[in-house]
Amino acid sequence: MPRRRRLTELGARIGAIGIGASLAACGPAGPTEPLPSVTLAELRSVDVGELAAAPAAERFVGADLRRGEKLFRQCVVCHAIEPGVTIGQGPSLNGVWGRASAAVPGFAYSSALAAADIKWSVRAMDAWVAQPLRLVPGSQMSFGGLHAKRDRNDLLAYMLADERFWDEAER
Repeated sequence: MPRRRRLTELGARIGAIGIGASLAACGPAGPTEPLPSVTLAELRSVDVGELAAAPAAERFVGADLRRGEKLFRQCVVCHAIEPGVTIGQGPSLNGVWGRASAAVPGFAYSSALAAADIKWSVRAMDAWVAQPLRLVPGSQMSFGGLHAKRDRNDLLAYMLADERFWDEAER
């Protein structure tokens, strides 16, 4: 199935389910659940098939894309989505899915993130967004993290649904 069609269907499914959830989006995200527990070694490869199937994964049923987009506003303080654009302390997130960490040409990454050699899968991004400095001590990422699973699910669903986060070849 072409990727664009998959995303359209994902948006329709999530949108239909997420309408009720969007009413609660203004309130607290709920209790904080345990943060993802992974090692860097587990995040050094990504199965492209797994990544492509991620939007349909059970964890994203009920995700609120509009709320995810609002949560992403925290990211745009440091990150652009446009290719080759640096607006703050972080690299562009254009085409981030499936890309290796510290791979945007011309961006000065910390030696810790360069050595981490993470491949940006849903699992890796979830662990990173939850608590970046816990995953990669010594990273320059100043974001404290999204500790609530609902927040991370909404954010990741938005990032999976927006084609700007995918590599040109995946579009």
